[in-house]
Amino acid sequence: MRKIVIASDSYKGCLSSSEVAWAMSKGIAEVYPDCQIVKLAVADGGEGTVEALVDTLGGHMEWAEVSDPLGRPVKAAYGVAGDLAIIESAAACGLTLLKREERNPLLASTKGLGELILAAIEKGCKRFLIGLGGSATNDGGMGMISAEGFLEKARGLEFTVACDVDTPYIGENGASRVFGPQKGASPEDVEILEDRLRGYASKIMEDTGIDVSDMPGAGAAGGLGGAFRAYLGAELKRGVDLVLDQIRFDSIIDALTTRLLRERLPQAYWKGHIVTASRSHW
Repeated sequence: MRKIVIASDSYKGCLSSSEVAWAMSKGIAEVYPDCQIVKLAVADGGEGTVEALVDTLGGHMEWAEVSDPLGRPVKAAYGVAGDLAIIESAAACGLTLLKREERNPLLASTKGLGELILAAIEKGCKRFLIGLGGSATNDGGMGMISAEGFLEKARGLEFTVACDVDTPYIGENGASRVFGPQKGASPEDVEILEDRLRGYASKIMEDTGIDVSDMPGAGAAGGLGGAFRAYLGAELKRGVDLVLDQIRFDSIIDALTTRLLRERLPQAYWKGHIVTASRSHW
């Protein structure tokens, strides 16, 4: 019997990855009514990752009230599949939670992400997949670790972080200078942020013995990558590989007749995305 696997990312702002896979499967079934179709909702570790993994892994969504980047209460969603929590940092500390005039990385905090992880721990989760895209913050992860009881409860659990940038914690190519302006920082603010992160890097070194200053990926999401790596021993991993490994993509595509991968991106943007990463698993 012909077997076809559909592995689709979302069409941003239009269709979710599950909806794309469903539409493709409907068309295939009309041409090959007797074939076996396997639909995989996938993502690259950014927007849509929670929904894609929850769908593919047969999980469910949970919600928790946490602090937004400015400390206000906000309802944040995350996915749960067994003892695995799938969390996008942007759900608690994302730019989309703020109006344009509210964006200020001097004030924005990642505390809400720590609260969201604690909520998942209370639900019995012991493994965590964290996506770092779209944050409004540049606090080096200090807000996250300051959430009440965070380090006590989170240490010893398994964290894997989707990190698609090589940005170090500090320096000319560090978090503050590369991403600060996108989050509302003025040139003067950038220098203040850089000084803060330099101090945070020293604190992390004192607390953990790990130097995140020049660590590739440590500057992701305003320094969250470094905090996860140093305090929680997290693995920093390319987002699309994290997703494909989690759904056991290699085993699924064994002995296939046809593989259909769809990502609406031009050739120049394929690096690190679904099509390129999936083909590397063939």
